[in-house]
Amino acid sequence: MSRETSVNGYLFFPSSVIWKSVWLMRNKLGILGLVCLVLAGFSWLTETLFYGDVDAEGVLQDSFFLPLTLIFAVLGVALVVISIILDRRR
Repeated sequence: MSRETSVNGYLFFPSSVIWKSVWLMRNKLGILGLVCLVLAGFSWLTETLFYGDVDAEGVLQDSFFLPLTLIFAVLGVALVVISIILDRRR
């Protein structure tokens, strides 16, 4: 049995189904934000363990992990903050 109803050819879902999907979307944003923060941590750890040294000629040996850390950290913080804001609005 379908939970949706049809009025004038348009499908309408009960509000509980809509709110459950909104709740799942908010949780997905928060989880994605936390995953980005974990990836930022791994990128930072990789950068500090394997790169970031100054060689004998005085040149800094840097890698792509440093900007990747920044990108993941900013994205992760933004997604977690958006998830919290959306959760408090409800």
